[in-house]
Amino acid sequence: MLVIAIMVAAVAIALPVMRGAFEDQRLRKGAEIVQTEFARARNQAIKTGKVQVFQHGVFSDRFATTEQSSLEDALLSSTADDNSSQAAYSQPGAAPGLPMRTLPEGVYFVGADVRVDQRTSVELSSFEMSPAMEDVGSTAASREATRDVSWGMPIFFFPDGTTSTATLTVANDRQQAIEITLRGLTGLARVGNPQVIDALNAAGRSAAARANR
Repeated sequence: MLVIAIMVAAVAIALPVMRGAFEDQRLRKGAEIVQTEFARARNQAIKTGKVQVFQHGVFSDRFATTEQSSLEDALLSSTADDNSSQAAYSQPGAAPGLPMRTLPEGVYFVGADVRVDQRTSVELSSFEMSPAMEDVGSTAASREATRDVSWGMPIFFFPDGTTSTATLTVANDRQQAIEITLRGLTGLARVGNPQVIDALNAAGRSAAARANR
């Protein structure tokens, strides 16, 4: 009985530690998935000579990359409307069939800092309609939930290998978060180390204060 009691106590102590380790591993995997998607979008832009657009769900685990439609395509589209670009990318349009991916279970996007320079502004002006995000082979309930997702600021990948300058943050329910930083000049993405969300927010406020000096 004493041995059993010791074993039960050991398991009770070990389980939270193991669960936390698994959740941290999924968080790291989620950040690496985003890093890989950035690399894939950059390579696709170079290969096809057409701008690629990455979009993510705000406080969601959903994301997708698609080819940027030209301004002429948007004007010729029978479904084009008079919405501004700001409204367009936050409320995806009705183009069906775009494969959408998800982060690992329990991992979701919690923040994005996308720098809007002159070239990004030009792309946003022609970004009349965001593509609909639809799970391939998903259930009707899943597709309905997808339509309710609010989509964040798009990140652009250009044919010359450069990109938007951006930082995305993914987190889990343990309040651990990882930043994925995309350098616009080189188009290379770097995955940071896990941190507590409050620490990341504090670092962001400090950086903003230094930039405003």
